[in-house]
Amino acid sequence: MSNSFVSKTDKGLVIDVVVPGFGKDDVKVQTFVEKCGDCGAVDYIRVVGKYARNTGDKGLNVPRFAFEKVVAEKFKEVFELDQRYDKAKLVWGWKNGVVRIRVGLQDWAIGTDVTAVANVEAGADTETE
Repeated sequence: MSNSFVSKTDKGLVIDVVVPGFGKDDVKVQTFVEKCGDCGAVDYIRVVGKYARNTGDKGLNVPRFAFEKVVAEKFKEVFELDQRYDKAKLVWGWKNGVVRIRVGLQDWAIGTDVTAVANVEAGADTETE
């Protein structure tokens, strides 16, 4: 299970995805474009993670905190980017179970008014595969 928080600043967008127990190698950050008939194309950021390790003898995949269970833990978060954000300026890092994604503004959008949103949980976009 993951929680996500989105903050808009005058320099861009900051997304924090809290995924306790996952390591950097267990998480992937991807961008993709979805074509929309009326609105052209929409950019998205997808954060996916899966934690499972081979136990050896029996070849079972066991999550870190499950001990005897054989169910892999995974999550998926999707965030929509509006036109002001440049996905080419996306950088991300991982530290202590938090994935932090920063997306810079398009050059034409720098200096425009930004409606600040601080620590809003993205509950509707959360989906588990």
